[in-house]
Order: sequence, then structure tokens, then C-alpha cells
Amino acid sequence: MSAINAADSAKALRDAVSLSLRTQPNPLFGIIDAARSQRALHLLSSSTDQHDSLYNGESAKKLALVAPYLVKFSRYSELLQALVQEGWGESWGIYLTCDRDFVEVRRHFRQFLTVEVEGQGNKRLLFRFYDPRVLRAYLPTCTAEELKAFLAPNFDLFLEGEDARLVRYRAGAGGLEVRDSMSPAGSSSKP
Repeated sequence: MSAINAADSAKALRDAVSLSLRTQPNPLFGIIDAARSQRALHLLSSSTDQHDSLYNGESAKKLALVAPYLVKFSRYSELLQALVQEGWGESWGIYLTCDRDFVEVRRHFRQFLTVEVEGQGNKRLLFRFYDPRVLRAYLPTCTAEELKAFLAPNFDLFLEGEDARLVRYRAGAGGLEVRDSMSPAGSSSKP
């Protein structure tokens, strides 16, 4: 494939991802990882879409340049378009839809910023769940209870698949549901 065809193909994929995200029936949010790109942080800071660090207080100040930021996208968000066009395939963050407001979504995901390491007492580590590579590995290992806790009712997560396609994750009655959101029928599988 020539470089021009590859570039056209990549742009077509990003355009399809953007359209798919923008046309979800529930409000669209993103958790954008400033540690992955200073450009992502610049796009956030110049946007009018509602956004805030998942950290509070002094932690928010100290980690501002590398923090995860929750953003609620407006229906015709220029920020969404820019993030997808510039950062899709670079693991800049994750996207989700739900019927909750900004404060509730932020509160929900703040509880997952750190995890206790099993078998190591009170040792706590940062959990970079907002990195799609981490989340793709983590979600299939979750019990039904863990999925329900992480993917609260009516949360649909949208991530870059390993092949950069848009993949939807949700907690279903039988466990984790994974769906290729790029195909017309949206092929479904369970990992």
C-alpha cells in the first residue's frame, strides 16, 4: 500500500470513529491522559467543552501536566474531532456514554485512580485505567461484580482496539460484552 493510500485509509478510519462517537444516543464523555501527549492537554485547555482533572486539591495541581481529565463533549465538539484526528491510535484516552451528569461520572471514576496490590497489605498503586491498552487487558479479567462496579449501569466504554478500530465494552448479564463498533452489524464477542 502506498503512503498516500495508507494516510487516506487512516483518515477514513478516524472520520468513522469520530462519527460513531458523535452519534451515540447518550451523552459522550472522554477520559484523556495528559501524560500521553502535551498536545492533548493543549487541546483540552483551549476547549469550551466541560472538563476537569480526575485529581483533587494539591494532587490536581502537582499532577496537572500528566493527569487524566474527564471531558463532557458537546454534540458538535471541535475538541472531540481534534482528539480523534490527532490522537486516535496513540492511546490518548478512552470514551464512554452514559445517562449521568459530569459530577457523577467524575466521582465514579475517581474511585479507580488507585488500587490495592493483592498480597501486599496496604500498598496502593496508580491504576491507569484511562489508557486503552491497560483497559483492554484489565476488563477481560474482571469478575461479574468487578464489571458491574467499574462499568456502572448504562456505561458503554469505547476504546481503540489493537488494530485501531473502535471497540465497545459493556457489562452484560453474562459478563463482559465486546462489540466491534465499526462494522455495520457490530459483531459481538466475549473475550
